Amino acid sequence: MISLTRNQLDRLIPSKLWQCKDLRQFSLGFLFLFFSSIEVTKVMQTRTIPDEISDLPKLETLVLEYNKHNGVIPSKLFNNSLIREIGLCFNQLLVSGSLPANIGLKVPNLELLYVARNNLVAGVLPNLSYASKLTELDIVM
Repeated sequence: MISLTRNQLDRLIPSKLWQCKDLRQFSLGFLFLFFSSIEVTKVMQTRTIPDEISDLPKLETLVLEYNKHNGVIPSKLFNNSLIREIGLCFNQLLVSGSLPANIGLKVPNLELLYVARNNLVAGVLPNLSYASKLTELDIVM
């Protein structure tokens, strides 16, 4: 587990982090960022969620809440059959898009999905019904 929650980071988060194939939990919630270096990792430099997160085969928990991330949620994130919790609340995600259509199809263990308070364009997602272990869903716009 890596938790950088509620920190005032002034150093780089190494890009090699995304190569930690045994990483199960990753939390960057409530970061107070004070980066001055140009060499910040993709997740901080562009404020987007990097596709490389999807390459962590043992990832079970991903929390990137309250960090002003923008862009789209990588649809590859929902290809991880072990993921149990995704917390992406209070960002600026999906400025002109919708939740990935494949939500639910390949995440049988998903229990918690928090994507509230983003700029989401979403209707009812029919494939979400395949996430049979889902117990908590927050998509309040």
